[in-house]
Amino acid sequence: MKTCLKCGAQFADEAQFCANCGFKDIQFCPECGKSRVPGSLFCSGCGRKYYTAPDQAAEPASQAIPVTEAAPAAPAPEVPAAPAPVAEAAPAPAAEIAPVAETAPAAIPATEAMPPIDLQAAQAPAVPAAPAAPVAPAAPVQAAPAPAAAPAAAPVAAPAKKKFPIVPVIIGGVALMVAAGVAIFFIATTPSRKYKAGVKAYDAGDYANAAAQFEAAGNFQDAKERAEEATTMLHYTNGKDAFSAGDYAKAKEEFEACGSYKDAAERAAESELAVHYAKAESAASSDPDQAIEEYKLAGDYKDAKEKLFNLYVAQGDKALNDNQFDKAADYYKKAGEYKDVGDKITNVIYEQGLKAANDKNYDKAIEYFTAAGSYKDSAEQIQKCYYQMGEAAAASNDLDKATDYFLAAGNYNNAQAKVQELYYKRGENELAAGNTEKAADLFKQAGNYKDAPDKVKAAYYTLGIAALGDKNYDKAAEYLKLAGNYKDAATKGQEAYYNKGLALLNDKDYAGATEYLKLAGNYKNAKTLLTETAYSQGIDALAKGSYATAKTFFQACGKYKFAADLINACNGEEQLASGKLEEAWSFYSKVGKKAKVSGFDIQGRKTYCSTKVLLSRVSGNWEAASNNVYVKNITKYSFGKYTRKYYLKRLQGGQDVSVVYSENGDGTFNMTVTVNYIRFKSPSIVGADYFTETKDLTNVKSFPSTIKFSSGAKLVYKNGKYTLTYAKNTKSGRVTNQYRSTIVYKKV
Repeated sequence: MKTCLKCGAQFADEAQFCANCGFKDIQFCPECGKSRVPGSLFCSGCGRKYYTAPDQAAEPASQAIPVTEAAPAAPAPEVPAAPAPVAEAAPAPAAEIAPVAETAPAAIPATEAMPPIDLQAAQAPAVPAAPAAPVAPAAPVQAAPAPAAAPAAAPVAAPAKKKFPIVPVIIGGVALMVAAGVAIFFIATTPSRKYKAGVKAYDAGDYANAAAQFEAAGNFQDAKERAEEATTMLHYTNGKDAFSAGDYAKAKEEFEACGSYKDAAERAAESELAVHYAKAESAASSDPDQAIEEYKLAGDYKDAKEKLFNLYVAQGDKALNDNQFDKAADYYKKAGEYKDVGDKITNVIYEQGLKAANDKNYDKAIEYFTAAGSYKDSAEQIQKCYYQMGEAAAASNDLDKATDYFLAAGNYNNAQAKVQELYYKRGENELAAGNTEKAADLFKQAGNYKDAPDKVKAAYYTLGIAALGDKNYDKAAEYLKLAGNYKDAATKGQEAYYNKGLALLNDKDYAGATEYLKLAGNYKNAKTLLTETAYSQGIDALAKGSYATAKTFFQACGKYKFAADLINACNGEEQLASGKLEEAWSFYSKVGKKAKVSGFDIQGRKTYCSTKVLLSRVSGNWEAASNNVYVKNITKYSFGKYTRKYYLKRLQGGQDVSVVYSENGDGTFNMTVTVNYIRFKSPSIVGADYFTETKDLTNVKSFPSTIKFSSGAKLVYKNGKYTLTYAKNTKSGRVTNQYRSTIVYKKV
């Protein structure tokens, strides 16, 4: 057990702080903070007595106060003797008091240590010699020569046997007064000295002592705040020490006690992570699952994630070696959340597949190998499983299932040959059961196995003849075509093709009709029907915008109906689609006025092309090339008429035309025309002015060569030029004014 240097309480050897007062066990004086000299019983700085053993816990009532130098005692004053009848004696000279070399120690409270005091610095009051007469205070006495002797006192009788002890009384009084002053001084200055001791301890890094000193200073200045600060620093320092020593739980506790001081919160959090990390390190070999949980709680501390990853992988490897596949996969997946585990998870799945295959649980094995993807020979293992399943199904005469399994086996072993054999057997079974069409399909899938190709043709021929007899030309043509060169299937097929083509032509399935009518050859009027079909196909392709295809059909028609006009329409539409308007018009201009077909408005498209070409020609800006502007004033008089004419023949700038158009999508156009021109507004040379007029035309189907404005002005397009004419007459009494403007514009 150790003894607290401050309060004397006993506490454990391993403890750093006193459980009674909180003083830290360091070798410093709890009073002034001075370092303790090993083995010393008193502080060399302030005289404080150290507690060294339980039996010394209570200090004596008084404690020695070192005195640097004792002040000499003052000389005794004259004291008159009381009148009394006494025997006559020789007069005694006044006692001369010698200087005192050392005063007795003053008593001080046991709980306070007193610093050395120079008694020469203070004046000690005199102590009365007797109760009857007060004694005046003694003046300070220097240690130099003794003062002159006082006058002799009046002779008195001395009945007493011995003299009154004046010197000890004076000395005792001085000591008492000094002790009282020192005590008062000590009590008054204790908070200040405690505060200064706290500052000194704080600056020295002794935060426990600093906190104790500041608390002892009470309400002196900011002692309370400094005490809290020192306590916080004590916790913070203890936290760092504990963390460095590996006591992370203690470090966390200390840092949390610091509140929001500096990075204490972060250090507390780090300490908590370190606690989990240390637990994980300890449990890694004995309890891996517990270590995993602790590493997870350690988060990003040090290499916790790397250790966690390695532990997951190690546990996964162990589970895999024990054939605990699900458990191994779970460990690997969790490891994969931190870092790539490569093929370990896939290997688990693959091993599960092998085990399931060995147990003949092929469905489960296929599931595992499929999940393994391209790992090792997983694809081949899947085929192997299907092959084994096919063998089992064939052995039990389940030919349908066996076929499916061998198909899934792909190129494994002789799976393909097995498939053909099974299709052939199934075809024979269906043929025997009267399911000719299904048998034909199965024989077809049997490929070249035995006589499978001939059996296919025979089956389709049988089906074709039956359908032809039922006038089901569609099926008959289909079957007889599949019968190929079997017997007279070709001739019977032409008949079926003709009838099928005729039916498709009536249904406007021109592509199908053409196919079958071509196959019909010279049967009846098949060739004429082909031309008609091609013509109809051309119109259908033209309406759908397939101009190249349409031209091919029309070209096959020769001079049939309007085939030539339709070829020009196809060329025109191709040019329109490419934005080549002038080229488009070069073709559409050749389309005759009588050309007309059902399903395509050839004349309407011709008008559309013409309008769009002309709009594109006039669209944009035009500027005046010439102008003839005048006003003629005619005044009638009784004797005749008087005419005046004002001209503007020189070309005036600022006269222009703007044409903008847009397409509506239904073959019509919108058009906006704005014209700027000069005209006279009064019969005077200064009466000429600019006028602006705008005309909006909507849903225009054909190009408007003449546009009329609200003022009466007309804009006419002809021979690549725009000409604006304005004519207006006004009449007032006998005066008539004729306004005329003719502006010719050219394209900018």
